[in-house]
Amino acid sequence: MNKLRRLDSEKIKALREAKGLTLQEAADRVGVYLTNYQKWESGAVERAKESNMRSLARVLDVHIDEISEPPAPTDLEAWAYHNNYSIITAQMFVREGRIEGAYKDEKGHWVVEKDAKRLPPTEMSRALWRSQQPLRTRYQRRRRARLRGEHGTT
Repeated sequence: MNKLRRLDSEKIKALREAKGLTLQEAADRVGVYLTNYQKWESGAVERAKESNMRSLARVLDVHIDEISEPPAPTDLEAWAYHNNYSIITAQMFVREGRIEGAYKDEKGHWVVEKDAKRLPPTEMSRALWRSQQPLRTRYQRRRRARLRGEHGTT
């Protein structure tokens, strides 16, 4: 996901001038139009795509955090980090209705309190889990028994 980062326009301009680059050279090296680059330096634009900021940081030989602020994590990302879950697992919990009080706002983003409780699995999530489990055939059981060193058939 390409998030937006808040720019530090004065720092960008100072670093470009210190490297001895013109506006056009910097824009060409980053891979954006000159007008977009001018907006970054003038402060007309508050945020820019993270991929563009990474390119700009490479051109200026600095870390991306020196020229822009990192994006704030979403509520769901913060909840996942706080509760030691991956983002994918947290998204699965939300879709299944397993996080207390989680809802979508008007923009379609999940809103979750940091200390929201994880609810037990629902019957729907159990059925989904069971349907995704591989079938245990007689061949698989025999093979597993051979690998464990057990003799005989099952």
